[in-house]
Amino acid sequence: MKFEVTWRNMEQDEALAARVAQKFEKVARHLRGPVEGHVIFRAEGRLVHAELLVSGAGERLVGNAEADRAGEAADAVFAKISRAARRHRERTIDRWHQGLDKAQREAV
Repeated sequence: MKFEVTWRNMEQDEALAARVAQKFEKVARHLRGPVEGHVIFRAEGRLVHAELLVSGAGERLVGNAEADRAGEAADAVFAKISRAARRHRERTIDRWHQGLDKAQREAV
């Protein structure tokens, strides 16, 4: 599992980087194979933009959020990506079960 945090036009915050790494581990559980992630925090005026890129097992999830503080932007972007990762996992499992049902019907 590879994870990077990039800071653009703002100072690095090690506490936020550690919190973001923990959240990434939770998202990574929903994806198969080697998972890579990259969070980019970018300050523009009074807003902080957070962009999260997650890839694993051929899937690529991208999320964007903006807020007044970096922590709020990180929470928002991880909420979006974790929802998308859970939804992707559920669909994958459903397709797998549907394939089993077809195989069982064909065997009869």
